[in-house]
Amino acid sequence: LRRRLNPGRTMVDEGLSFELDLQHSLWAEIAGERRPLTPGEVFTVGERTLSIISENVSATPTDLSGQLGLPYRLTCARAVRRVRVRDLRTQQQHLITARRRAMFMRALAERLRHDRHASRPPIHQGWCTDDEIGLSVWGERWLDNASNRLNVLIHRIRKELEEAGFDPACVQKRRGSVRLWLQQVEFNHADPS
Repeated sequence: LRRRLNPGRTMVDEGLSFELDLQHSLWAEIAGERRPLTPGEVFTVGERTLSIISENVSATPTDLSGQLGLPYRLTCARAVRRVRVRDLRTQQQHLITARRRAMFMRALAERLRHDRHASRPPIHQGWCTDDEIGLSVWGERWLDNASNRLNVLIHRIRKELEEAGFDPACVQKRRGSVRLWLQQVEFNHADPS
């Protein structure tokens, strides 16, 4: 069983509490005692033997300070079957082929393009309410178990992007809204391949 823990986050799993602080120090609280952990360390809790593995992630570090978003281009076809994400620095690309994921990315790309053409301030660009994006992706079925559907979809898209070497922070979520935060969106007549 593997779990990923990002800086500044805490994870609780079956009574164990792990924390990775912002200085990248890993801590565990076991039986009420807080102690530091180091990569490679093996320890036992009850019946389980655990080890700490430090992983290098291939995605670019998140830097949202730029006004135009992450250096990616999203290419969408007129008929939503799939979308392509390209890193403008490395030219690495990834094709998103799952229908609902492609619909989600296209709806967010349309809002981002609209807001940029309307010269909205960057801090306000691209945000769609959960209901707007939900109706774009699921139609009337959105109303059944709405928030869980959207959370699962966002989780899966971010995971797919991260596994392909992209920064999942290009899909941003805040209470009640979601947006795509990248530098370029492009709409073609041909299906991206």
